Amino acid sequence: MKIKLSPVHFLAISSLLIATTTTASESEDCGCDYTLPSSHYAFDGATQGISVGQTLCLAPGKRGPIKLSNIHGAKDSPITVKNCGGVVETTPYHYAISIQNSTHMNLSGTGDESNYYGIRLGGTLGIEKRSSDIEVNNIEIYRANFAGIMAKTDPTCELNTQAGHFTLANLNIHHNWIHNTQNGEGMYLGYTGKYRTLTCDGTQQKVYPHDLQGLRVHNNLVHNTAAEGIQANSLTEDILISDNRVSLYGQAPFAIYQNNGVQIGGDNVVLQNNVIDTGSGNGVIAIGKNITINSNTIINAGSYGIFADNRPENGTIVGQAGLAHQYLNNTIIDSAQEGIRSYVRLTSNNNLVHGNTIINDGLPNKYNEPKFIHYLNNDVLRDEQNNHHIIRK
Repeated sequence: MKIKLSPVHFLAISSLLIATTTTASESEDCGCDYTLPSSHYAFDGATQGISVGQTLCLAPGKRGPIKLSNIHGAKDSPITVKNCGGVVETTPYHYAISIQNSTHMNLSGTGDESNYYGIRLGGTLGIEKRSSDIEVNNIEIYRANFAGIMAKTDPTCELNTQAGHFTLANLNIHHNWIHNTQNGEGMYLGYTGKYRTLTCDGTQQKVYPHDLQGLRVHNNLVHNTAAEGIQANSLTEDILISDNRVSLYGQAPFAIYQNNGVQIGGDNVVLQNNVIDTGSGNGVIAIGKNITINSNTIINAGSYGIFADNRPENGTIVGQAGLAHQYLNNTIIDSAQEGIRSYVRLTSNNNLVHGNTIINDGLPNKYNEPKFIHYLNNDVLRDEQNNHHIIRK
């Protein structure tokens, strides 16, 4: 899926770029080194001179969209951006917060003990323009015009946006509440598609998107999304998506097949302990190599509970398609089609299909076969153990 959001036209008035210094009481209450008043729309870390380990506070109250740029912490000493003394709420807009050219930053809604979600965003939270190593927690996002969280840098003719020159790493998204997206996903993480075709210096060429590595998505609530609940693509290594609850996904998809609970595109992924409840598409769609789907509960999927593929290139022979998948100890209830359907084939080892429980009404699928576990053909190497098909009476 390829979607380009229009840029936010932030006010270019110099007074809006100046953060205030904190008072003694503010510093004591929230540990603020800088405070961005509700009337101010942007903070440039380079201009303001913010240093590693410091804290930028957002004054409470309603405000317009916010642009946070050039904020660079360090691995063991990130810069914190948080609410202070009450809830920060942006009025509904295309983008609510845009994080640009920033690294090692924590955007947190934990600045008021009486409000679990201390930042409420009426629009998309964007992590873009080569931003990396960003943590996002305790934020409510509602009525986003497209995706609730969008984290990616589209590849352009500039080398520093392309694969091999930039990696979006160590994105940590947890304990957020995302609901009622109007056109897109709850989370749209990483670029979708193998490449873009652009004209660069008068020559048409393919430009390849950055990798997404070290991703953590956990303990989030994602509810009532137009398209996918969580979509993560361009994944290459060290990916964990766990302990989320995704419900009412794919309620108004903008295109066919954009209606799944969790969509995985890439390699070396663990999806575990999630509850994926009621939607129009697959509970999980997983396209890639070495993917483990473990101990999830998938309820009322509009198609397959789990659909998986590795899409080997033409001419691939047995053993050359990389590491297989593992589907372990999942509970899949009342999927419209099979509980598990796997096209992961020609792999170097067996797909492990162990300990899954699939519960449904016992009616056959469109091929007059039980809606249990099915494979494309015998090219799908597998080891099946202790799976159970329970027919509800």
